[in-house]
Amino acid sequence: MTGPGNQPDGREDGAASQSSTNSATDGAQVGAQFGFVHGNVNYTYQTRDDSPAEKFRIGRNFLQAGAPGKAAELIEDARARGHDTPEVRFCHALALVSNRSASELALMESRPTLKLLIEQASSAPDDHYQQGLFVIGRILDLVLRRGAPPAPAPAPDRDEVFALYTALARDVRRDIGRHLDRLLAGVAEDEMELRRAEEIDQGRFDGDRRRRARKYFIPDPARPLRRYVDQDPHPIRSWALSGALCIVFALTAGYFLALTSGIGRTVASFLLPALVAAATGAGWGFVGVSAARRWNRLTRTRLEKRRAPRFDDTRIDSREDAKRFKATVRDMYNREFFFASPTDKQKAKQWRKDTEGIRRSLRQECIDLYGSRHRRNPASLEWLARHHAERMRQRWDRAEFKAWPDIYRPDHFRRLAGPVGAVLLLVIAVLLSANIIATASGAGILLWLCTLVAGSGAYVQVASTCASHKVATWQRRETDDELAEATRAFHRQMDYLKDRPSDVEIATWLDFDLRAIRNDALKLYGLRPGDLFTHLALTEGRPDGRRAREPRGPVRYEKYGTKLLLLTENGLRQFEIELDFFTGHLGDRKRLGFHYDKVASATVREAGRVAPGRRLTIISVEDETGNEIEASADETGHLYQQDFIIALVNGSETEIRVENYKDLTEPGEDQARLFELALETSGVRNAMRVMEAVAIEGRDWIQKEKKRHDWGAST
Repeated sequence: MTGPGNQPDGREDGAASQSSTNSATDGAQVGAQFGFVHGNVNYTYQTRDDSPAEKFRIGRNFLQAGAPGKAAELIEDARARGHDTPEVRFCHALALVSNRSASELALMESRPTLKLLIEQASSAPDDHYQQGLFVIGRILDLVLRRGAPPAPAPAPDRDEVFALYTALARDVRRDIGRHLDRLLAGVAEDEMELRRAEEIDQGRFDGDRRRRARKYFIPDPARPLRRYVDQDPHPIRSWALSGALCIVFALTAGYFLALTSGIGRTVASFLLPALVAAATGAGWGFVGVSAARRWNRLTRTRLEKRRAPRFDDTRIDSREDAKRFKATVRDMYNREFFFASPTDKQKAKQWRKDTEGIRRSLRQECIDLYGSRHRRNPASLEWLARHHAERMRQRWDRAEFKAWPDIYRPDHFRRLAGPVGAVLLLVIAVLLSANIIATASGAGILLWLCTLVAGSGAYVQVASTCASHKVATWQRRETDDELAEATRAFHRQMDYLKDRPSDVEIATWLDFDLRAIRNDALKLYGLRPGDLFTHLALTEGRPDGRRAREPRGPVRYEKYGTKLLLLTENGLRQFEIELDFFTGHLGDRKRLGFHYDKVASATVREAGRVAPGRRLTIISVEDETGNEIEASADETGHLYQQDFIIALVNGSETEIRVENYKDLTEPGEDQARLFELALETSGVRNAMRVMEAVAIEGRDWIQKEKKRHDWGAST
């Protein structure tokens, strides 16, 4: 159960300690992977209008998200339409040089545009972005005049550039340090590299990352809905029948009294008040006991036999997304009830036994209530599963769980009034019947029998209708209380998510992480940044973590698998490490080194491609858990699976899986563009260019890379 100090999103403080003693049961998948698209109105990658300023804003966001190709396209369009400020030119230059090596700059088609941008720069102190653009030009000049690695940069020029870089505004300096990282790594010496390392360590955890990062992977909660309450299908008919029987009883009883005479009239006159009192007492007790029994039976049915009322008398359909919704909701309830269980093994076992029925009832209720509205985003119901689990745990701790169905149990006086009144009524009826049979005529006896039948029918019908009305009132009260509790939990969750980071912040933290991993690898291998011809960072999401994205944006992951390729004069070094994005913790490290002639190929393996307008089924494609499944490409012709593979001559392979956006797309999104975005943000696009050249050129790659560098400097 959520312990003290835990946030509404889950178990920030308490889950870790529980998970060491609990064991998942009933199919619970603790830590199952969730993926969702933020459904709130979010314009990080969507334009509000078609203005040039809006194009630039979206382009800058793509630049910060790690997609400089898309950013350059949008920013260039904004400039062409007249939006040309120092900030726009600065960001355009960053997009053109972002994550490129010196030799790649030499082959860049947009070099004339970059040259023109830099020529417009000024070192005047009146504009931060002008200064930044000026420093970009000086860095490029220094890198190109340095010569190919490991030649050092000229000391006077290096010191001047470092002084200019250090004097920049913090945000401008960070942008340059991030997007020109591969270039700066080649010219930075001890003092500058130390300063950059400090910026990286600080930037990794800026903005209260450890507390806020997890919130990105929590969707906006679905607004709670009122649970459907079963009611009398014919309430008006029930009350009308009760009234009709009462009228018939009154008429026959009155007529009967008018016909009787002598001792019969005397007995009826004296005992009529007692008859009314007895009937009232018996009815009052009968209604209370009957209503309580119905309530108990109804609630026990929900608890034990796993039946739940349906929202609109329709069941969620059997399409693939509906099946996925059911499975996800089932896993959520299993997991949340698992985390809500006590740490003591015996108590946990009893908890699972006691809550088995209500857990299944609640999750079926959730499927029926929310299936039609939130089928594409079941993760938005996770807060509700947690709320239900915590609510049941509180009742269980207070020993109220088993007594819950008896919350409206009648008191002892009411339970006694029913049978006593009924017995008294029976005695009076027997006495009157005996007197009438002895003194009245055949017609009177017949009328008396009709009176008894009408009275009994009216009594039973009125009592049953009153009991049903009482149970319906209790159900509505219970439903209102549940909705009020859920609404309070909903607002707590919304308040908790108010400072959820943007995708741009997530991308910035990830970039600092990758640069920290690069520094860690350099220390491990005993290399200096200047020893690198280039380095390549590749990322993929781990299958046991959550995924989230904003519309038209890249996918972000709770857990990353990262591969860093360090290309030096002596060969290629591969460094693998896992990253916990919530905490920034770096896991176990793996190392591998080989010469360039050992690289056999670098390819992107495609699971299948179809021409637009056609459908093709591909067999044996692995899903996120590594199991083989049947996958089909849709009619847009996009790929369902891409793997970037570096194959060595000895047969071993290094593989990076490119995100296929499975279950993470919104209507109207272009699948082909999303794949291009995944290739760029995962680092595969850059790695493909470099490693293809390495595989083709082998040992000659070093000399040819130096020639490309020198050619770029001369031009």
